[in-house]
Amino acid sequence: MKCIMDQTATVANSVNMLRDRIYEDILTVMLQGLQDNKVDAPQARLIAKYALAHLGKASSTEDVMHFLDELPAKWELYKNMCVKFKYEEKAKEDVEKVKAIQNKLHAFIQ
Repeated sequence: MKCIMDQTATVANSVNMLRDRIYEDILTVMLQGLQDNKVDAPQARLIAKYALAHLGKASSTEDVMHFLDELPAKWELYKNMCVKFKYEEKAKEDVEKVKAIQNKLHAFIQ
């Protein structure tokens, strides 16, 4: 039971950390967009409300990835940021899969 609780806490912590990084990048892209006149103040408020409402509800990595699909569909400004996050998350998953396979092979050999 403790192992399941630990895994749940680890997943929640991972999602929270990912969510925080995305919030930071949303703000960075928004501020740059305001400076470059790619977004105006009303749009910035709308983006902020959207991010808080939708990303704030994300309870799993899949929810976060879904948000990263939706955001650039609404605001092209976020396309590169979202691609970067999705790539990083996919790379993490791939590393975890390789480690799991290595562990199985190591256990099989011994």
